[in-house]
Amino acid sequence: MRFSRVFPLVLVFIGSLHAGGFMLSGVGSRGLGSAGGGYQAVVSGWDAVFWNPAGLANPEPRSVELYFSLVYPRSSFEPHTGILGYDGPYSMRYKVNAEQQVFKIPAFGVYYGSEGWIDGYGFALFAPFGLGTSFDLYDPPIGYYVTNDTTFEPPQFPQHDWVSDLKVTAAWVGIAKKLTDRISVGFSGGPVFASVYFRRVDFLDPAEMESSAVSLPIQYRLWPLDIQLSGTGIGVGMGFGVQYRAGERLRVGLTGRYYPKLKLEGQDSIVLYLPRNDFIASFDTSLAFLFSGATIPALSNGTAYLPLPWTLSMGMAYEASHNLTLGLSLDLNGHSVVDIVPVEFDSLVLMDNRIEAETLKLHWQNTLRISAGAGYRFPSSVVIRGGLYYESSPIPDSTFTPLITDTGDKLSVNAGMTLPITSNIEISGNIEAIIMDRRDIKADSDYSYRSNYLPGNYNSFIGAGGLSLKYKF
Repeated sequence: MRFSRVFPLVLVFIGSLHAGGFMLSGVGSRGLGSAGGGYQAVVSGWDAVFWNPAGLANPEPRSVELYFSLVYPRSSFEPHTGILGYDGPYSMRYKVNAEQQVFKIPAFGVYYGSEGWIDGYGFALFAPFGLGTSFDLYDPPIGYYVTNDTTFEPPQFPQHDWVSDLKVTAAWVGIAKKLTDRISVGFSGGPVFASVYFRRVDFLDPAEMESSAVSLPIQYRLWPLDIQLSGTGIGVGMGFGVQYRAGERLRVGLTGRYYPKLKLEGQDSIVLYLPRNDFIASFDTSLAFLFSGATIPALSNGTAYLPLPWTLSMGMAYEASHNLTLGLSLDLNGHSVVDIVPVEFDSLVLMDNRIEAETLKLHWQNTLRISAGAGYRFPSSVVIRGGLYYESSPIPDSTFTPLITDTGDKLSVNAGMTLPITSNIEISGNIEAIIMDRRDIKADSDYSYRSNYLPGNYNSFIGAGGLSLKYKF
């Protein structure tokens, strides 16, 4: 049996590159503590660079702040693929829990008020996208390695074979100008850095290269491919915003953020795990190598183009009393840019077959986030906050895999507090719980190992907490 034509390798892990690192909830304890509800209308200080740069024009003491958050995602997947190694009669799989991980997400900012033509400056180092997941989903099926050779040791298939890790960091500078007593405008922007690592299992069907392979035992009908991608990229993003005092008690904020399509360059690797069967190899000596149990690696530099979703937001804040502020926000998140993703390979050759490029159709959808929040300031200057937001998943069933924990409609419950320590120092904290609907993805009549999704039952929950230290000077 000879592989005489290029096999159509579908590198679906690129599609999860956008899903593995989904859009984070926001930046800083104050905005997150109220779930962002109306925060675009009242934000001031360094985190205005993210939420609404027009807020840099609001006068307050110059300050520097360090923020640090911990994010605890919890996910599980019960596959219903019909593919041996995931589920089926040979390697039965039930619910699989993702590896427990804690993601550490820092942020840093500086605010500098001015009495010149520009009313306020800010700098923010923050993470607008990130996170990931790690599953042990696949094992070669029983009977994949059959030999009487006591010296043969089956190759060790990776334990965590569906892994995503996406880190996106922005370092933006912002400026703002108060046009009138009621209207302020601001702009922000700067470099955006991305680092990615993705791993997944794909398959090679020998019957598509050699028709006689259809007579092979069922456990040899799909040969596993361990696929890995790592890469880095840099671009320039920007934000804009307006704050408007509509009345004595009502404020409105309009803002938007745009991120570039990042060119990610790195290394791609594929390892093909051949089966071992001494009887088949001896019956047909031309198959001896293909049933030797060997591993065949392929390595290449590669390039992918990663679009990052844009955001348009409107927030309203109403001062119900001298101490109580209520807020409401609408965020349109432009996930539909994650649609067609081109991937190019420099020299990816496996089994004498060269793979030069892939074009992936992902078809993400825009989402609307609805946020409501409140803040209450005590006479002691202690502030407590709370809020909720709701958002659906941008990923259709047809491209959903375990590399994304955004399983469905999300309800986020948030709370926070700011506590003055001295006249110059204050600390703020926030907690967040994101509750997601269970997602049941069924295999349609056309489902196969080539499909860009994995059928099954998905469950996810995310808990997070953050703490910041602010110094005024």
